[in-house]
Amino acid sequence: MERLGKTCRWRRLIGLCLLAAAAAPAWARRPDGQLELTVTDADERPIAARLHLQDPRGRPVRPARGVTPWGAAPLADHVYLDGPAVLGLRRGAYRFRLDAGPEYRTQSGHFEIVRHAEDSKPVAMTRAANLAEEGWLAADLASCRPEGDYPLLRRAESLAYTPKVVAAWDGEAWTPPPLAERRKRDKPPLGATALWDDPRGVVWLIDPDRTRAVDALSDPNEGTVSFLRTAREKGWRTVASITSRELPLWVAHEVIDAVVVLDNWSSDHPERPRDKRLYPGEQGPGRWRRALYESLIESGVRLPAVALTGSGLNTTPIGASRVYALTEGDDSSEAWWQAAEELVLVVTNGPLLRPYAAGLPPGQTFFLDANGKRTLSVGLNLSTRSRIEYLEIIKNGEVAHSVRLAEYAAAGGKLPEVTFDAPGWLAIAAVAEASDRYELALSAPWFVEDAKGGRVSQKAIDAWAVALAEAREEFGEGHTVEYDAAESWWRSRAER
Repeated sequence: MERLGKTCRWRRLIGLCLLAAAAAPAWARRPDGQLELTVTDADERPIAARLHLQDPRGRPVRPARGVTPWGAAPLADHVYLDGPAVLGLRRGAYRFRLDAGPEYRTQSGHFEIVRHAEDSKPVAMTRAANLAEEGWLAADLASCRPEGDYPLLRRAESLAYTPKVVAAWDGEAWTPPPLAERRKRDKPPLGATALWDDPRGVVWLIDPDRTRAVDALSDPNEGTVSFLRTAREKGWRTVASITSRELPLWVAHEVIDAVVVLDNWSSDHPERPRDKRLYPGEQGPGRWRRALYESLIESGVRLPAVALTGSGLNTTPIGASRVYALTEGDDSSEAWWQAAEELVLVVTNGPLLRPYAAGLPPGQTFFLDANGKRTLSVGLNLSTRSRIEYLEIIKNGEVAHSVRLAEYAAAGGKLPEVTFDAPGWLAIAAVAEASDRYELALSAPWFVEDAKGGRVSQKAIDAWAVALAEAREEFGEGHTVEYDAAESWWRSRAER
């Protein structure tokens, strides 16, 4: 009986091992055949691209262990190809999608691997736009990928500026950020871009030229206003989520350089809650963020809207949310931030929008004429891989014109003019048809002023004053001076 018991235990152990082998990821198995995949542009020149590959069971496939590697910069369900790549795979039918960033059209297809196969498949990518040639440079303002992967990632995704997060606040100290996946030892990172994610809000501290040290950042627990002010004085760019609970406090103390309107970051803490009756469903969070930004502009605060993914801290491909700045070809970080300060920006997680009012890019200020009026013509260049639902012309926080793409085409690519008889502002949005998210391109505003200045909405001021009071109730203990000053600042805007 003792021997029989041991035999049963061995059989059970063997059974468990077989189950574990069956559950192993697709990329852990040795290949039966191979396919040489070459990605080119329309002129048959090799280009870098992101590959999403699924095996016969619909599971994502990554380079196999123990065989000749293919692909680079793997993360979750995707890898990058740079030139011809020989994919060693198990037999079966595979589906793939190739993506070279939003400026190229995606390519999808399928192939089959049989034993001892040695096939090849060229795939040509069609470029829909080249924004860099038009002077617009793309940035993903926060990610955390291996240092050596960034040149490939930027080429494959048409990105010019990609600050890398090297530290995160854990409540007591600045430590290496938590990664979405384990990785091999990385090269020592440059710079000190950092993440502060707290019940009071989310702030990305961007080291613009990668010359700072994390040790120079102070303790956020001593007070967020002094923490952010000190960081800015030392050269960091402070970029806060638009849903941060203490945002009205930081805005009043002028310690924020930009606000994140589009991102793929999921905070560990509750954000400023939205009314789910007004902003329901999967698109609700995106619509809420846009509404908050437009309310901020309505209150007379002119902060740039930016975008980021947090790729590497999550499994989102880098550049899925991005912000374009018109730098006229200057690819330095200084030029990019100068354009951001001047609001010559467009944020997007899909459509590519290059808008103009009176022939000028966003961020410009116009003045009412002697009759107290100003009419602005509106134009744009638009490229998209998604089906655009409508184009919107936003005037003073309200949709002045909503134009279906078919109507826009029928009008010869012309949009309605916008007339002002008082100070105000104008922005342009392209909204794509998507059921699972809010897919949007949004320009920074243009402004119209009179001799006394620009528009300030009492309704928007009141909304931000309420948000400040709510933040004070929860976080204000020990920070009376900062909150009193912020309340006075918002009141002074209302009295203008």
